[in-house]
Amino acid sequence: AAFAMLFEDPVARAFPVARRLVARVAKALVRLVEDAGEEVHAPLLDLVLGLVGGADAIGPELSFQSFGFAPRPRHAAAAAPLSSQPPPPCEHVPDVRPEPLRAQCPRPANRAAASDNVASRDPQSVLGAHADVLCTLRVHSGAMQKVGLIPWDAALLLAEFCVSQPDLFRDKAVLELGAGVGLTGLILSRVSSPRSLVLTDYDEDVLENLRHNVTCNGLGGGPNDSVTVQRLDWTDKEDVSRVPDSDILLAADCVYSPDLIEPLLSVVSAALSKREGSFALVVSTERNRETFDLFVERLGAHGLVPEELSMALPQTQPGDNHELFFHDNMSTLLRKQVDRNATRLFRLKLRDAPAPTNLLRLGECDGCCSTDLQVHAFEHRCLALNMPCLIRDVNLSPCASAWTRADGTPDVDALLATFSASIVPVVGRTCRTCAEEKDEQELASARQAAPETEDCVQIPFSTFAHCWKEHGPARAGYLKDWHAFAEAGSECPYKVPPPFQDDWLNEWFDAGGPGTSTSKGAHPRSSTSDFRFVYLGGGGTFTALHHDVYLAYSWSANLAGTKLWVMFPHEQSPLLGKATQLHGLASRATEWFAAGAEGGEEAAAALVQEAIAATAAASDAHAPQLGASKPLVVIQRAGEALFVPSGWWHQVVNLEPTLSVNQNWFNRHSLLAVNGHLIHQFAATEETLDDCRDTVAGQKEWHELCAKFMKLNCGMSIDEWCALLEFKRSAATASIADRLAIERAFRRLAVAGCPMGAT
Repeated sequence: AAFAMLFEDPVARAFPVARRLVARVAKALVRLVEDAGEEVHAPLLDLVLGLVGGADAIGPELSFQSFGFAPRPRHAAAAAPLSSQPPPPCEHVPDVRPEPLRAQCPRPANRAAASDNVASRDPQSVLGAHADVLCTLRVHSGAMQKVGLIPWDAALLLAEFCVSQPDLFRDKAVLELGAGVGLTGLILSRVSSPRSLVLTDYDEDVLENLRHNVTCNGLGGGPNDSVTVQRLDWTDKEDVSRVPDSDILLAADCVYSPDLIEPLLSVVSAALSKREGSFALVVSTERNRETFDLFVERLGAHGLVPEELSMALPQTQPGDNHELFFHDNMSTLLRKQVDRNATRLFRLKLRDAPAPTNLLRLGECDGCCSTDLQVHAFEHRCLALNMPCLIRDVNLSPCASAWTRADGTPDVDALLATFSASIVPVVGRTCRTCAEEKDEQELASARQAAPETEDCVQIPFSTFAHCWKEHGPARAGYLKDWHAFAEAGSECPYKVPPPFQDDWLNEWFDAGGPGTSTSKGAHPRSSTSDFRFVYLGGGGTFTALHHDVYLAYSWSANLAGTKLWVMFPHEQSPLLGKATQLHGLASRATEWFAAGAEGGEEAAAALVQEAIAATAAASDAHAPQLGASKPLVVIQRAGEALFVPSGWWHQVVNLEPTLSVNQNWFNRHSLLAVNGHLIHQFAATEETLDDCRDTVAGQKEWHELCAKFMKLNCGMSIDEWCALLEFKRSAATASIADRLAIERAFRRLAVAGCPMGAT
């Protein structure tokens, strides 16, 4: 609000004050925001950066700056080379100086007079004879330029790092995220001869300027040139699915906004999943400790393993009055000494693909029968790293004993005695009633033509039970997503296993859900449902590929029967394309299990790979890279509970008649992912309804309309989400860490412009 009043007011724009006064006020406002511990508003940051620019201008907004590398001995504090072969020292960079590049830059058509002064200046004479590597960049010097149109400190340091270790990048495919003006990539192309270099950004003005800088430096001119520029919007799923294959990914100063951390890490994990042995180098200036800590905290959730290499950055020593990089028209921003102590370098790799041998298994036979040990191991090895876990010896009494027969199969008669009047959702049913059978061949043909259609029907449980007993479990279909306890108005009849008890979602619904009274008042309850489900299906029934609602966690416990789980880590989700299921897996896995399940999980994994190959080759899946995926394959038996991490896609096959209970849940460890998902849903709802904005009376009515449609689309409105957070924040069970995480979530909601009422 202060920014808009001071700098965007029409009167202020019509009667501008002196530039130095605007700079003084803007800097004072930045100090006030930073002293309050808040993030600096992006437009305010743009304004300050524009005001400190002091380069000779070609026009009112654009200027050229030349950057050169001046060789000097590496200090002892610098880390050893990262490549297998030591690179030559900096003094040995080939002494072949390029021709002055600025003369190659096309002169702006309507700015000839202004550009003559700059274009006639030889960069070599300006930088001196010490610059072995030289590039010229067009940067933005206007008062309201975009952050992608100026060089940043971390880009300078990453470029120095590239020059100091050229062998690391030689003959490699390199991808740079948020390339901006292209400083790091263009210097890299000079010293290392990568096989290919793709520079990416998303804003059209930034991309146009980036293409100009590539051409200006004599690169990217031919069809076989190794340097290309490509649009990549981290928040666009289509863009992310097309991220180029690369050996090395670079990102300089991309960790600056909490709202972009999730999209950034999603792109990094998607890119690294495409090529074995690839890694990312991420350099960032630590401007806000909370933002940087959040970045580090979320690495594990995206399957990324960090190795800090900050000491590998070129070091300065007391008395050093020069940098490795010079440029002819240094702005105030770049003239200052770069604070290397506040700059961090990480090498990121994808963690090893999970396998049944390293799946965390908790239970008496694993020496972890103590409840405290189970909870501690689960929190540190599963929640913190977003990794799955199989818990053995789970006792869900009285359900386990009351709903199963002596032979270990589901007892449908016992369920019928309790839920005879219930209406249940059934998928894949091949007969409606005993008297009215649907043509099975016709139904099979329909499913083959549209495999994504699950043909869900709502029928009385008594009808389902009759079909199960008379026609067999396979023809009865798959009873799934059944809110059995909430719809029956009964309390949950089992005790949740200790590792899953910190469940914010069902805790809220148990207290009344949308009708819960909080310190902000009560809301009329709009749903009697919860997030506890019962699943019952015969051998061969399955759930298609999906991730759980709201990007929350889930756990599933088998009361009877056996399931086959195929789980794709969050970072591999771009490889799935538009695949809705693994073709042929359900039938082949069921046949294998009925024949004795010879070979165990290894044989099951081989069946999964065959199904993946068939799906990747199918035209309707649009998943040509699915074969590069490395899913976790798990066989879950009766008495075991499987934890499904946030964002993990999975397909589940019942290998025999199986009865299970499932819960969706989340806590502070997945709060950021759930919060981000619902923010995205709210933004998508507003965008969808934008044409209706003029038809509502005011902002309050507009928010009510968006809340209504968001509720219909994803099951929870943004108002209900804020009420849930407020409920947990005021709950006696909330820890200090819980409340801090909730405060962080509320700040992100505010930044995203979500209505939060009086919260």
